[in-house]
Order: sequence, then structure tokens, then C-alpha cells
Amino acid sequence: MSEVRLGRTEIVSGRNAFGGLPIQRVSNEEAARVVRKAFENGFTFFDTGNSYTDSEEKLGLGLEGIRDKVIIATKTKSKSAPQFWEHLNTSLKRLRTDYIDVYQFHNPAVLPRPDDGTGMYEAMLEAKEKGLIKHIGISNHRIAVAEEAVESGLYDVVQFPFSYLSSEQELGLVKSQRDRGYQRISRQQQQCKQIDSKHGCRPAVFGEWILLHLVSSLVSATMASRRFAAPRGTAIPPNASATSSQAVSS
Repeated sequence: MSEVRLGRTEIVSGRNAFGGLPIQRVSNEEAARVVRKAFENGFTFFDTGNSYTDSEEKLGLGLEGIRDKVIIATKTKSKSAPQFWEHLNTSLKRLRTDYIDVYQFHNPAVLPRPDDGTGMYEAMLEAKEKGLIKHIGISNHRIAVAEEAVESGLYDVVQFPFSYLSSEQELGLVKSQRDRGYQRISRQQQQCKQIDSKHGCRPAVFGEWILLHLVSSLVSATMASRRFAAPRGTAIPPNASATSSQAVSS
């Protein structure tokens, strides 16, 4: 797997990354096997979120013993500084780690900034000074907020959805990031992620399901008791069990 530098950080990761939302749908044991299988097949960047129910706990279980070999990113939907600290401490405990590589504000309607009255960006800075997080990031679905984040220079990493259906304005964000020295995290609904450095959104081959099928294969290989697998593009029956295909594509 080719490697790229992430954002404006010193982090070097494989271009493909593991999105932690789908592992909510499987047991702790199965999730841990999926996570470890992903690592064994070259994945070193793992992204999750405080609001993804038990995803952080499962990710922490799967990465136990290899913390120094992986990069962990998670997110907070906190609305205040006290809630920020509550979320951060909870995430550290769930992930079984004493630091988070990339800590991200999760889809805020307004970009957190110093002196904005919320105290949240100041809390990020304090957490970084204490060594609890290494880099400050933001994940957002709003193009205006993502553009503002890039232009502000306040964030090391900006995560934003990209696909073959991205608009010209969204593609313009790619150029803006590149001009300011960013690599970015591209994301889409299946929660497979691709870290992109030079090709715009073209490497994000989600329309062809390449990453989706790669992760589906990893899931399937670790779930010997599950036998259901939908062909590419096939809808999952409503009464199907929580299988590997659902775990990735739902």
C-alpha cells in the first residue's frame, strides 16, 4: 500500500484507512478480529468517533498491544469546553490509550475558533499541550465550514466527503487544501476512507467499490460463522442477518 503524509502533520500512513462506524453492528469479538485483520493487511490509520456508540471500545480492543504501530483518529460532538473534556477522557478510556493522534471536531455547524466564546478550541490547545492529543482536526459535511477550516490555518487535518459525484465547489476544496500544504482524509458513506495527496478525488474510487470490497473481504475472512455475502450493487434484504456486507455498506 502506498503511503502519504497526513494533513500538515508528520504522520505518514497508508493511503487507505479504516473507518470505524460499521463495527458498531458486530460483536466485540468479531470487531476485534476485523480490526486486527485490517492491520495485518496493511492498514495503519484507524478513524472513529465518540458518538459511534461502542466503536471506540471495539477499536481499542482490536488495537490492544499494537498501539505504537497505528494511528488513531477520533471525533467529538461537544458543544462546550466541559463536554469536550468529558468526551476526550471517555475516548481515551475506550480506546485504551493515553493519547490520540488526531482529535477532530465532529461536523460542527460553526467552525470552532479561538476566542469564539465556547472555549472549545482553547480546550483542544490545552489537550495538545498536555500530550493527550497530537494534532487538531475537523470532520465536516458542510462545504462552507470545511473551506473556512482550510483557510483559517487552525487545523492540521480536514476530513470531508468526496466521491465521483462531488461538485465543482467540493473539488475546489481539494485545490485549496493542496495549495496550503494539506493532505486530506476523504470519506464516504460506507466509511472506507482514502488519504489523498496529489490526484484530487480521482483515487477515491468509491464508485467502483474497490475499497468497499477490500474491507468486505477482510470482514468476511474473519467471520467464519457468517455465510451471507451480497454481490456488488445488490441490495441487502431487510431480514438478512448482520453480515459483513451490511457491516461495511450500511
